[in-house]
Amino acid sequence: MQLVEKAIGRNAEAVILAGDIIDRRNRLIEAFGDFEAGVKELTRAGIPVYATSGNHDFDVLPDLLTSLSDYDISLLGENGEWETVQVYRDGAPVVRLAGWSFPDQHVNYDPLEKLDLKFTDELPVIGVLHGDVGRANGRYAPITSSKMERPGYDGWLVGHIHNSDLPSDSDPVVLIPGTPQPLDPTERGLHGPWALTIDEGGVTQLERLPVANLRYEKVTVDAGEMNGLEGIPKIFYAKTEEIIKNSVHSELKLLVVTLELTGRTDIYGDLEGAKEQLAEDLPRESGGTGVTVASVINRTLPPIDLEEVARGNSPPAVLAELLLKLERGQENQIPEELLQKSQEALTETYYANAYRVLRTQGELSPPGKETALEILERQGWKILDCLLSQGKT
Repeated sequence: MQLVEKAIGRNAEAVILAGDIIDRRNRLIEAFGDFEAGVKELTRAGIPVYATSGNHDFDVLPDLLTSLSDYDISLLGENGEWETVQVYRDGAPVVRLAGWSFPDQHVNYDPLEKLDLKFTDELPVIGVLHGDVGRANGRYAPITSSKMERPGYDGWLVGHIHNSDLPSDSDPVVLIPGTPQPLDPTERGLHGPWALTIDEGGVTQLERLPVANLRYEKVTVDAGEMNGLEGIPKIFYAKTEEIIKNSVHSELKLLVVTLELTGRTDIYGDLEGAKEQLAEDLPRESGGTGVTVASVINRTLPPIDLEEVARGNSPPAVLAELLLKLERGQENQIPEELLQKSQEALTETYYANAYRVLRTQGELSPPGKETALEILERQGWKILDCLLSQGKT
């Protein structure tokens, strides 16, 4: 209801929803009550709601809006057909919306290829749709950015990407508003609706309204100069305190952190074994905001001189030479068989039944060469550290 309160408090002319309002059919029942209550309040306040459907609610949203016919909410561009409506202020039209909705779960074409609306007035025009901006192809309405640079359009609102984005070089304005709340730890930063001010010249002001009470962030701690684990909490607390401070105008109640440890350090092995303990010990509360740790990623490396170790023909020397090539980006000198087997192992994992749902929903990408090289390097360092430790005993 925070979004509704913001819209009413600002006396908005309209609320625009750019798709994926409901995430898949099995969540319709639990989402319907809150959604209806919000639309009801907006209708009472005289604020119309305009929505487009996305890949997750292409079939659910039209059905839902049919049951809300008593309220002022409209679906734009149903069945993948572009549609235009006027938004009014004090009885006079002030802006025109051109909307397009997903006709099916997967759309392999650019919706802008079918945009051929004609206008006879001088109203500013805002395009509203759901799709994947900047993609040449794909299953979720790949949108070519250059096609948005068309005469007569003063701005675009595009749903689908969960993190908001406002490319500074786009003309006209292209706003990817993102989700009101983050949905997983990769969706970092502030979340919330945006307020657009539009006049005869187009979009004159954009303002983010951070209403999300949950925030995901990554905090990096350089352990390179540390002799023990004691220094980690101090740095962690200072960085999370800064994040909370910078969220002062939001409704933040919970900060969920991915802690990344970096640097070359003698306590490399200790950090690997202390990840679970750190995740348990670091959570706290600060000024009414809870801070918790989702995961600890140890990207530290042992302080090994690769060039020194690489001298000779021993197993550690051969491995150190391989790591040097990876560090230098000499991918063409990595044994082809090693790289091929690594990619095969990753591909086998990708197609495992455990990840079937993520694959079908497009939430998991097939592992490529870069992923294989990254894992080879990480595992190579671990093996090298183990081999050298054995040599010291």
